[in-house]
Amino acid sequence: MSQIISTLNNIDLVTQDKVNLISNMQIQAKYENAEYKSFIDQLIDNLNTTKSIDIYNLFLSLNSEICLNLDTVDNISKIISSYLSILNTNFTRISPSESKQKNQLAEKGINKFLVTMDANFAQMQNQEKLLPNNIDSIIEIVQEVIIFFEKNNLNYNSDFKIQLNKTLRKIKSSLILKDQKNDTYSDKEAINQVEASITDQKNIQGSEKWKTLIEKIEVLKALVESERIFETSIVYNDIQNLLVNFDPKEYFPEIFFPLSRR
Repeated sequence: MSQIISTLNNIDLVTQDKVNLISNMQIQAKYENAEYKSFIDQLIDNLNTTKSIDIYNLFLSLNSEICLNLDTVDNISKIISSYLSILNTNFTRISPSESKQKNQLAEKGINKFLVTMDANFAQMQNQEKLLPNNIDSIIEIVQEVIIFFEKNNLNYNSDFKIQLNKTLRKIKSSLILKDQKNDTYSDKEAINQVEASITDQKNIQGSEKWKTLIEKIEVLKALVESERIFETSIVYNDIQNLLVNFDPKEYFPEIFFPLSRR
């Protein structure tokens, strides 16, 4: 669990009527300069002092944690889920209480979130760690955030949502295609191994006795198919006698030759 989520879960939030946007500019400058860790640290200090957090800073904190965890993609859906849990349980206590400003800051926050997700994942689509399951879980949790906004009559830019969905689904399709190509390559490798094995088997089937046995079996098959019972019984007995006295060293001398040299 992130430090800021842990802090939010362990304090009684105090709701401010209105947010002082000017006083927030200094701390938000850290975020805009991509100093995400410093931004989160200052936000935690402010949270411990004022016992309050506004909806826009909450989304900037979410974005910061996403940017700090891009190398562990499987954690991103968990991070978003933890922030969504805070929204679900504490939305009325997240500042401001004044509905107009809260709606404006919430819209600004989610739009920033959607744009941040799209920009980062568009650059990550060739990352080796990405898996289709990662993308599925992210698509699902982003949709849950959207549903939360719709249930609470909060606005968001639908174009940003559509663009993010396109980016994520494009990445998923690319990953699936990559997996299919890898499977095809593996299948070809397996076929090559089987063919090589067959070739090896052919290479050890060179003794005269082995060739004679194979020829007799082929003759037997032909006689059976032509229903020549008398001749079939003769060849059958001949093959049976050969197999009774079967000695692998006589039929496959090349296999046992190295042993005879020891």
